[in-house]
Amino acid sequence: MPLDRDISREQVRGFVHDLREAIAASLADAEGYMPLIRSFERIGRHIRYLKTGPPIGHLTLARLRDDLALIVAQSSADRERLRALFDLILDARNHAVHQGGAARQLRSWGVTYALALQEGLLANLDEVRAEDVMVTNVIVAESWHLLRDVRSAMLANSFSWIPVRLDGKWWLLPDVAIARILLSAAPAERRSALDSSVADAREYLREAVKVPPTIRRAELPILQDPLLVVDAEDHLLGIITAYDLL
Repeated sequence: MPLDRDISREQVRGFVHDLREAIAASLADAEGYMPLIRSFERIGRHIRYLKTGPPIGHLTLARLRDDLALIVAQSSADRERLRALFDLILDARNHAVHQGGAARQLRSWGVTYALALQEGLLANLDEVRAEDVMVTNVIVAESWHLLRDVRSAMLANSFSWIPVRLDGKWWLLPDVAIARILLSAAPAERRSALDSSVADAREYLREAVKVPPTIRRAELPILQDPLLVVDAEDHLLGIITAYDLL
């Protein structure tokens, strides 16, 4: 079911980013579901505004049920299943117990619904491009950064790869390279094995595959390595992993 008013590409990107941030925050906490609930509420309020203008009164998640259904219904043949899933989320959200197994189940339902919302939002676009699915808040390692600091950034953000700018080109440094450097050092030297710079580890770097922001999602190469989205001047705009294409 289409929305009553057009939703812009920028709005779709913003909502998809909101959902992805909420999913990531929830997955970082075994019982974390509130980031998902807040994301549903924010997006539902925006959709209500697109439909009818500024709402009257406070819009709870329950009052936004039909607004969110407008998004989900566009991309799912199993509309009733997702409507029932939302009702489960709403009932669990209103339940007195929000810990343990109940919270983990609520989080699982919430992630499933968030993924359906994400695909439904993208269905509003005439074509989905790299710039619509890329992650924009990319952490980059400079050539002079110490491998120790790169390792810390990888562990803190659960990264398997990190982009590197070296000799005017884009490269990728994988976590397996950090592991090899550590394990190849003698036990007494492992504490200092990562005190060298990224430039010193160039043998472990892999040249990045780059794509323009306007390439269609269906045309993106499916690789084990992430794709770097760059503009005409080779400025990094975002990164796309296989997870972003699921």
